[in-house]
Amino acid sequence: MKIAIIDDDRRQAREIEDALSCDEHRCHLFYDWDDFTSLPVQGRYDALILSRRGRDRDDREIMSWLRSANPMPVLVLADQSTEDEVVAWLNAGAADLIVPPTTPRAISARVKALTRRYAGGGPSQELKFGDYAFHPGGRAVVINGELVPLTEKEFMLSLMLFRNSNNPISRETIYERIWKYKSTASSRTVDTHVARIRKKLKLFPGGGFPLISIYGKGYMIVQSFSEGSLPWATSG
Repeated sequence: MKIAIIDDDRRQAREIEDALSCDEHRCHLFYDWDDFTSLPVQGRYDALILSRRGRDRDDREIMSWLRSANPMPVLVLADQSTEDEVVAWLNAGAADLIVPPTTPRAISARVKALTRRYAGGGPSQELKFGDYAFHPGGRAVVINGELVPLTEKEFMLSLMLFRNSNNPISRETIYERIWKYKSTASSRTVDTHVARIRKKLKLFPGGGFPLISIYGKGYMIVQSFSEGSLPWATSG
């Protein structure tokens, strides 16, 4: 998973990053909320760890911004352990909340739990990428208000590619993560499913999210694609 960490305690942020990296998560550190919101974050992260220590922003304001910019599970590191604090954050939409004292290992364990919940279709949280709205709980994709039927594997593959947009994913990685088996050189399963979702979701060059193949690297969904900007890419 790609995880954003917002914490003005630099030492704590790095310790959390180290703990998550041991579990093969990729982390991006932000030491200020404004630094995080100044970047285009849509589709870039699978989860957010947010420290509330010393922050003056309202929890509802933060969660409202996240829902519009990049819906994703949020793990809050609370600055106090009052019941009102816990209830307020959970009601605002946080996926989980940890109250002090805590440790990086405990935070990593909570992230693992969130991963299992969301990978298993737990919380039905809408994930938006431009005109594409993914609903994990119902395995549904809606494009401009139109429901597009997908099989379970097609949905998983589509969401994986959108979440990793602008980053090529090899056929072997896709096969092992979606089908849970070691890839074989003769397998055409991935290519067949890619062709299906490209057609069903209209992921063609000239659109907002073309699904391209990259020789020797695999497949990738491109945001802000312009003709000729990626000379090594094809739509085949």
